[in-house]
Amino acid sequence: MTIFYEPAYLWLLAVIPFYWFFQSKMTKKKTLLLENILSPTLIKKFHTHLNHKWTKGILHYLMLALLIVCLARPQWGETLYKNEQRGIAIGFLIDLSNSMYATDIKPSRLKILQLDISSFLRKLNGDEVGLVGFANSAFIAAPLSTDYRSLEEYVFSLSPKIIRNQGTDIGNAIKEGLKLFNNTASEEKVLILISDGEDHGESLTESLSMAKKMGISIYSIGLGTMEGSPIELFDAEGKSLGYLKDKDEKIVMSKANFASLKKASEDTGGVYVSSNTGDLHLDEIYENIRKLNQTTFNEKKTLLKEERYYIFLYFVFLTFLLEFFPQTFNNSKQFLKKLLRRKKSRSHNGGLL
Repeated sequence: MTIFYEPAYLWLLAVIPFYWFFQSKMTKKKTLLLENILSPTLIKKFHTHLNHKWTKGILHYLMLALLIVCLARPQWGETLYKNEQRGIAIGFLIDLSNSMYATDIKPSRLKILQLDISSFLRKLNGDEVGLVGFANSAFIAAPLSTDYRSLEEYVFSLSPKIIRNQGTDIGNAIKEGLKLFNNTASEEKVLILISDGEDHGESLTESLSMAKKMGISIYSIGLGTMEGSPIELFDAEGKSLGYLKDKDEKIVMSKANFASLKKASEDTGGVYVSSNTGDLHLDEIYENIRKLNQTTFNEKKTLLKEERYYIFLYFVFLTFLLEFFPQTFNNSKQFLKKLLRRKKSRSHNGGLL
């Protein structure tokens, strides 16, 4: 069955009869006027001209009608298209302790983390990504999704200000990260842990055992330098509150300690990388992850109608040729006749000489 994707254009076909009627009326008036003033010979030539014009007019209307049908986009016949979404389930565990405000990596550990994850998300195609924020407690900031734009927004909204219970408990973060994979169809699941590694929790061993049982590898990124830096605190409006101090009013220096991160990767078959220059090496980690078997998350089958407007365009072109070719042929014929006459005239004049 033929359907039209833009059927509203077909209303333009109704204009053609009115246009034809108006043109006929005008031609009839012109004919009556000329018949009163022209000689019989000229009238005969004029009627011949009118007949030729009438034929061209029919072709002209036909071409116009075919163009309107093209605009309406006729469709018939169907093709089945398959769209597979393949990839790996990736969970980011993002440290949101106050130590992430440290500026030993410029502009800060937190800012570098946000920028690199954002850049990483823009390169993905088909992989599911989820986000977990953690300090001493952990929470799922975004469930697994392929909506990378929304995930970017979530990443930039994360900061230590949204977690009251400060500190760093990596084991708790891993437990929460494992929950991301409860409803995924992916066979391959990985966690990417980004932290300065100052772990104050006691559940790391238990969490790593759970991850191993589920077959989930943890790729760890140690963010920060061994020299460390002071931790500048900010209020809800982003104004500086000064530097973090201990109970003796001494400025706290945040120094990276990556032992827990290395253990997490070694025990689960992942990879540990250190970032003390501002590069999280996410591209290198992803190249390693891509070696895993990718799973089809979603397969959509779509039945689409085939576009057939091009058939009518062929007829438009053919009509165009039929309309203008006779005139071009006649003009060429007359031009050749003139050339032959001139040639004969020159030959005749040359013979007389």
